[in-house]
Amino acid sequence: MLKSPRGSRNRTDHSVDEEAVLSALHDEDCRELLAATTEDCLTAKELIGKCEIPKSTIYRKLDLLTDAGLLEECIRISTDGTHASEYCRAFEDITITVTDQQVAVGITTG
Repeated sequence: MLKSPRGSRNRTDHSVDEEAVLSALHDEDCRELLAATTEDCLTAKELIGKCEIPKSTIYRKLDLLTDAGLLEECIRISTDGTHASEYCRAFEDITITVTDQQVAVGITTG
């Protein structure tokens, strides 16, 4: 099995869309998808089997997580010539700091 990056994000600038991250973390389905991708990269079909999230909803949630920079989408290419998008966690830790002035979100990548 080969992996090919698709739409990889440049994470070197460490810019974080704080609102997108907080919105994704607020969503129960998104948290379930993040938990499911802790150890392995999984396709949407595999995630549907592992999580109790309907197919009609899962792609919207995956888009939300990839837009927030919490999941990375790659292409899984198998030896039979088929391919599928797979989703991997794109972070190691998330920190949320609340002060009188602001809420700051930091993401640590591996």
